[in-house]
Amino acid sequence: MTTYYFTAVAYGHVLAYKEDNSPSGVVLKSKDGDRDEEKWTVEYGEEPNTIALRCVANGKYLNSPKRARFNNVTAGDRQWWRMSGDNIIAPGAFTLTPADSPKLFLNCMAGGVLKRDHGGIVADLMESRGASVYFVHDRGPSLIRRL
Repeated sequence: MTTYYFTAVAYGHVLAYKEDNSPSGVVLKSKDGDRDEEKWTVEYGEEPNTIALRCVANGKYLNSPKRARFNNVTAGDRQWWRMSGDNIIAPGAFTLTPADSPKLFLNCMAGGVLKRDHGGIVADLMESRGASVYFVHDRGPSLIRRL
């Protein structure tokens, strides 16, 4: 099974799941070696460009229990996310939106360089594409399938 690092285009922070540190939950943080908390597997849904991300460290899925703005993103039951490359300049980059909440975007207020030992910035949902994080991954071409 292929594993991926999902990296924010701005500043290069990676998507990670942390259970025992502060902050806990899904965060964007500086890449730290070859840690399973920073690796994700991808499951494709039946709808175009719909995926579920599963954390290698614990087998839990990227999940937002409440589909509301400013709600923290965590890991838990499988949740489908829609990828969109619309209006994005960086080649292969995409935004992530809960498949059942198309007006919300995965976001993180990670506006700068983080020190390697920094715990990370908590990921949440926002209502503006402009506030969302644009992701790329480390394995070749974009995951977005143009149908």
